[in-house]
Amino acid sequence: MSIIKYGFGALLLLTLLLLPLPRHVSADSQTGAVQGKLDLSQIDLARDTVKLTGEWELYWSALLEPADIDAYGNSRIPMQYVKVPHVWGARGAYPALNEGAATYRLRIHLGDEVSHAVHALYIPAVATSYKLWINGELKASNGTVGLTRETMKPKNYAKVVYFHPDATDLELVVQVSNFVQRKGGMWAPLSIGEASSITRHRENRMASDMFISSALIILGLYHVGLWFFRKKDKLVVLIGCASLFFALRSLLLGETLLVRFVPQLDWSAAVKLEYLSPNAGILLFALFVRHLYPRETSRIAIAAIFACCSVFCLLALLFEPRIFTYSMVPFQIVIITAFVYILFIYALAIKRRREGALLSGISACLMFAAAMNDILFYNQLVSSINLAPFGVFLFLFSQTMIVAKRFTGAHAKVEEIGAELLQVNMQLENTISERTAELRLTNEHLLKKNEELRQAEESRRQLVSNISHELGTPMTAIQGYVKAIMDGIIEPTENKYWNTIYDKVLYVNRLVKDLFQLSRLEAKQFKFDFEAMSADDLIELHLRKWEWDVRARNVRFTVKRTPPEGGWDDAYVMIDSVRIDQVITNIVYNALKFTPAGGAIEVECGQTGNELLIRVSDTGTGIDEKSLPYVFDRFYKGNSDGGLQEGTGLGLAIAKEIVLAHGGRIWAESKRNEGSSFYFTLPLVVLQEAFP
Repeated sequence: MSIIKYGFGALLLLTLLLLPLPRHVSADSQTGAVQGKLDLSQIDLARDTVKLTGEWELYWSALLEPADIDAYGNSRIPMQYVKVPHVWGARGAYPALNEGAATYRLRIHLGDEVSHAVHALYIPAVATSYKLWINGELKASNGTVGLTRETMKPKNYAKVVYFHPDATDLELVVQVSNFVQRKGGMWAPLSIGEASSITRHRENRMASDMFISSALIILGLYHVGLWFFRKKDKLVVLIGCASLFFALRSLLLGETLLVRFVPQLDWSAAVKLEYLSPNAGILLFALFVRHLYPRETSRIAIAAIFACCSVFCLLALLFEPRIFTYSMVPFQIVIITAFVYILFIYALAIKRRREGALLSGISACLMFAAAMNDILFYNQLVSSINLAPFGVFLFLFSQTMIVAKRFTGAHAKVEEIGAELLQVNMQLENTISERTAELRLTNEHLLKKNEELRQAEESRRQLVSNISHELGTPMTAIQGYVKAIMDGIIEPTENKYWNTIYDKVLYVNRLVKDLFQLSRLEAKQFKFDFEAMSADDLIELHLRKWEWDVRARNVRFTVKRTPPEGGWDDAYVMIDSVRIDQVITNIVYNALKFTPAGGAIEVECGQTGNELLIRVSDTGTGIDEKSLPYVFDRFYKGNSDGGLQEGTGLGLAIAKEIVLAHGGRIWAESKRNEGSSFYFTLPLVVLQEAFP
């Protein structure tokens, strides 16, 4: 419980710090404007914002422009001095009607010297449409002013107007019209100051409204989310929905952020939402208290609160603002009565030591105090700010802490029961875990062996199939020569037939060896001995070794190196040197077979991306486009039209498997009678990876 108290106290302090407390001063410290004139020559507007309170000139039932009023306030319409802020139709105030149109004027003396700083005027709320002139220049408007209900268009949200004073005196002329709600006129004072001061004041108010609205929305969604996962708990959904309604109201008060975010929102719809949200919020709050403390609550009293709030909601839904806004005062009486009764319920709950009653009671008192402040403020009885959203937030946060404590307690109980069950079933779970682990290991071992057997069987099948296919021709030839010698058709002393038989035996031996190696490579059963080797050493060790053999056949041989930007010193590859030598041997030997005397073979090394690229080009017979995709397939030798007639047809297939095992790529480019180019790549590694 102490954690909840400390958390609530910290939140209360944070909320107080976030309250909009801009510095204001009143002109002349006490009186404000006198007979339509305000002297601000002694006020530092760069530091302070000044509320334009006091006596303004008022021209009732007229919408006058600055040119219609002379310097002494004379016009065709009679003038009266009225205290601003004020509400039309208030008891004992002028004018006596709450609907109509009027023009306000105030003259301000800024000092003896013209200030070149940008000034600003903050207009919080004018009911319900207005136009503003500063020194004869139209600076702002909200809605459309008119002398009748049909000609005016209501709009009401806070604005800031920036201007450059062109003289030491200012003249403010404001046209105001209201035919759509109970409260008309300049019921909130305008503020003036330099732009930085007014902007800071506006930003503080917007930050405060944004903070409290966002907090209420988050709390509301949090509680609704809890209810979604546990629909038996009606308390959380009631408090969550109430939080969302109060968040909506906070977006429609003060800086009217909802109107700023959704400028297309109709004024009438905004007012309906402004009146519906507290009605629905109080209704849900009463139901919440009823479910929270059913033994302390009277069902009749809660039903009465429910009925009153429902009536006010229906009024807001069914009628226009000029009708249902008159329900505000009766609704405020209902709010006060409901809060007094709810505080009585909390007092009973605290007395009977209900869980969380003390914290809820304290937060409910703070919320009631904030609500009373707003009721007095909006009825022009006190000078204050809008505090109800902060009070609601404190109450909802306290309920969140209580819900969190409840869930924590439930979770602790579940953990306790779980620990007991764990102790009872420990031996069984251990046995099951051991058996499961053994079965898993056995299963993994069987799967691995099965895969190895499958690959071995596939390799064996292909090996047998390939051997039976490829050995048919040479074995038939050997059998024919031997049979001819045995039958006396060929003399045993003729060496050329024995040489032919010997060559066929060598071919078969090489074929079997290549097939065996290729099968192991494809079955991933071949072991590679990787080691780090610099690209420079690779070139010298495996490429230049062919230089004399190639030139001995009267074929030009060149090695071209294109070093990377950092040079060959930091270029390393991880390779099995013997196998890479086999790849290069197969490719170079293949090029040498099909390159006639006088031709050329060129080996080029370079870098592409993060790979070492090796290209072997020849000027031989080449390969046509139809045969090129199959040159790396096993036993592919092509034909007389496509090239690649000699050999077993396994060398390039073996080279491909070795390069792929190194993480590289291999491909060929060629055209018939224009030579061929074979490429393969090896991944480059940095020096630290090569020698960790």
